[in-house]
Amino acid sequence: MGEYRSKDWQGAATSVRDRMDFLYNNTDMADLHILASDEQWWWGQTVKDFTAHRLVLCAASPVFHQLFYPAEGGPEVPSCLSVAQTSDSGVIKVEVDGVPPIAMEAFLEYCYKDRFEKSDFENGYSRNLLWRLWQAAKIFKVKHLFQLCSEALEGTLCDETVFWDLNYSLVYQEYGTEKMKKRVASRIESLENSLYEHPNLIWLESNAIREILKSRVEGNSEPVIILNNIIRWSLYKLDQNLCDDVDGKKDADIPLEHRIRVVQQIKEKQIKEYSRDDIYKYLDQVLDLVPFEEMSQKDFLHHVIDSDLLDQDQLVAVCRKLMQKVVENPERLHKSVYAMRTNPATTYSPFTKPLANAAFHITKPNLDVAHSPQAAEKHGCANQITESSQEILDHRDDGDLKGQLRPRPSIKTSLEQARLRRTQETRKIEPEQTSETARSSLLLVE
Repeated sequence: MGEYRSKDWQGAATSVRDRMDFLYNNTDMADLHILASDEQWWWGQTVKDFTAHRLVLCAASPVFHQLFYPAEGGPEVPSCLSVAQTSDSGVIKVEVDGVPPIAMEAFLEYCYKDRFEKSDFENGYSRNLLWRLWQAAKIFKVKHLFQLCSEALEGTLCDETVFWDLNYSLVYQEYGTEKMKKRVASRIESLENSLYEHPNLIWLESNAIREILKSRVEGNSEPVIILNNIIRWSLYKLDQNLCDDVDGKKDADIPLEHRIRVVQQIKEKQIKEYSRDDIYKYLDQVLDLVPFEEMSQKDFLHHVIDSDLLDQDQLVAVCRKLMQKVVENPERLHKSVYAMRTNPATTYSPFTKPLANAAFHITKPNLDVAHSPQAAEKHGCANQITESSQEILDHRDDGDLKGQLRPRPSIKTSLEQARLRRTQETRKIEPEQTSETARSSLLLVE
């Protein structure tokens, strides 16, 4: 028996909306119990019962109408929606799987009250809710609600929401999220380093991380920052308390050296019961897309060579690529691709470029040896590359290369150098030339 909540509520109502508002979540005349559940929902209740009325839901959704009043040619009832049982009183229990209770509640409020407030969806929690309400509207084929959700998603997209938007646009591709994916990709590209340093990065799924790395433009962000935060993501997925706070630093402010040390401790079973397989369950999902070859050679030697993050074959492959880049452009010794793009302060003059090429000459490993993992290990290919790299760094530190990387000389300096060379050549070739003729030649050069 329903609860008697008000005297003459029908007569007191001044509109259909007022009458429907009174029926919302009211057992009076209710003939439905809806059990909404989603065990993957992180933001609150995962299971909840709702009281509803068939008339209201059938009037709002063609899917519910087809569920209770099936007709040939009607819309397909999705597998997530099913009738569980019917009581002796005629109340039907309906189970809705994969729709969190908070989204089902928002859906029912729309059906009973026409309620949808765009301002309700302005933070991370509500962004998740908005996407789940968008999903419910799509599943139940409520076109107007779906349109409202789509407009809200597009109108409120910003730097803070791109993480949720990327996740859901990948999960719900079957519902048509291509337009949103393109907008998210454009926004992500503009964030550069801040994308990886953002606290919300850890909420992304592995497929979203891979999407970011695969679509990334070369030189768009600093590879050391990318590596640091990819490890941050992996550690968080394994255990939310790992590297949570280090000397008062949090999130992206924790240095890469510390995170690599934690990974090594996990591999050595020094942290809880975790092992190498536990952390590489997550690292292996994304590590292959980290742009190691865009690092400066110095950073690669400092952070990666001895970290044991990469296996032998991967290490040799990256070393060969990186060494080739340094041979082609010696600035890559101390500069990443990102650093060169954002701060190209050093240039080569015609006088120093040949010297730089000679100083940075490195004997290339035999390609046949490098392409064979067994031969590479036998001949010490990786060690050869590493030792050559370290030798360059040692020379750099000793000051042998200080003269090669400098600003382009002025025209006055170049002319002076040319005059001195001409003087020396003149003395060697024409020793009998008179001093008056020599002075004329020098004046001509000047």
